[in-house]
Amino acid sequence: RVQPGAAAMAEKQKEEEGQTPANPPPGVMQVSEDGSGHMNAHSKLRVKFNGKNLVVSLLMQEDDIAPLFDGAAWAGTQLWDAAIVAVTYVYKTYHEEILQGIKLIELGCGTGVPGMCCRTMGAEVLLTEQPSLVPLIQQNVDENFADDAGIRVEVLSWDRERSKEVMKKNGTFDMILVCDCVFPPVYGDSWRPLADSVHVLLQGEALLEGDAAKAKMKGGRVAVFSVERRRGDKMEEFLSYVDALEPKIERTEVLTDDKITIYEMRMRKA
Repeated sequence: RVQPGAAAMAEKQKEEEGQTPANPPPGVMQVSEDGSGHMNAHSKLRVKFNGKNLVVSLLMQEDDIAPLFDGAAWAGTQLWDAAIVAVTYVYKTYHEEILQGIKLIELGCGTGVPGMCCRTMGAEVLLTEQPSLVPLIQQNVDENFADDAGIRVEVLSWDRERSKEVMKKNGTFDMILVCDCVFPPVYGDSWRPLADSVHVLLQGEALLEGDAAKAKMKGGRVAVFSVERRRGDKMEEFLSYVDALEPKIERTEVLTDDKITIYEMRMRKA
């Protein structure tokens, strides 16, 4: 994630010295801390992306502080490197298609930054999270996208039936975005229901009765799955589980560096 103080203070100093452009290049997210430069529960982030300045709160409202003591909820109040890399990848790979108004759902969206960035590209976005984090996400959406019906927030605790209900309510989605949601020391074994939810959302109209919109993406409906590799992350188990699901998912490793890996997942064509 954005490390306490160091990275943001460096960016702030560069900007003050005129070394950092007022607006980052297309597809690049510029992140700085708001206020003292010390990252803590009371901080906000300033995010510049695609010509829009986002102010992102990392602080739950007073009545919602208790869930921060839960590891998964705490993780949801951070902006992780895998999310920053994912946004750049989505922009560079799918910007033209997103401009056509695709529907995107983000799973485990945390503070909502990746999905909000996708909204600035033109996607119709549904941000989803566990109930304890929804007030924080709604707070960020209200601050940055007031009266914008193209970005909404809903509760989605991962499993097959809940994911199917989300599609029944909202229709199918062209893109499923997942950023750094597999790490058992924090999230436990939630990677299994996460994989099940991705599987359901990728199948789309095949699971819905009656007419449903088919994916607008040229290559078909896609899940973009970005993860920071860490010791004990059990990614191999997660990927083996995904590979065993029926009907089959095809996954491709599309980006990798020393710590971030991005996979694309699509339903295998018959």
